Amino acid sequence: MNRHFYRCADCLSVVAAETKIQPVQVPPSYYYSFGECGACGGAIEYMGEVRRDHLARTELRVPCDARCTGALGPHCECQCGGENHGSNRLVEVVVETGELPKLMVPPDARVKAETYRQLLERVQNAYRARYGRVTDWKRAGQYIGYEDYRLYCEGTRILRGIHAARELRTHAARNRKLNAILAEITSLATGRCA
Repeated sequence: MNRHFYRCADCLSVVAAETKIQPVQVPPSYYYSFGECGACGGAIEYMGEVRRDHLARTELRVPCDARCTGALGPHCECQCGGENHGSNRLVEVVVETGELPKLMVPPDARVKAETYRQLLERVQNAYRARYGRVTDWKRAGQYIGYEDYRLYCEGTRILRGIHAARELRTHAARNRKLNAILAEITSLATGRCA
């Protein structure tokens, strides 16, 4: 029997299950979730299946190009022989849905998740306070002057750092990067060098 590994995106707890959990599409963002963390309520991500000495993740890859998979009609002349024809147009029909599965993670993970969420919220609030105005103007297609454009570019760099921090998979590294970003935003806002 194969074992499947999952990780909470917030508390980073890793758990294993004997069966593969089918992902469920979660509105309003419509991403696929593999469940909810039993300790902190965070979203669960799939790491892979054990294959001897490594984890393997099965991905669906199509050997055809977009002319076949995105076809608007039933005529297929490609190497798949019709197997992948129009597959990008397929929709999933859900007859009966249940709740997301809840993976039971050790309860001490809740503290790590709450620490991370609070720090992330402080960073996002600091980001919005410094860069929210120019970001909104830029997204609305409004003209912004030179100084505001420099501020917008600075905010874009900071935002890339926030996204990179969220992708880190140890608490120490993730929190260290978020704290550094928070300190940088604060020093830039007060005019002091970081």
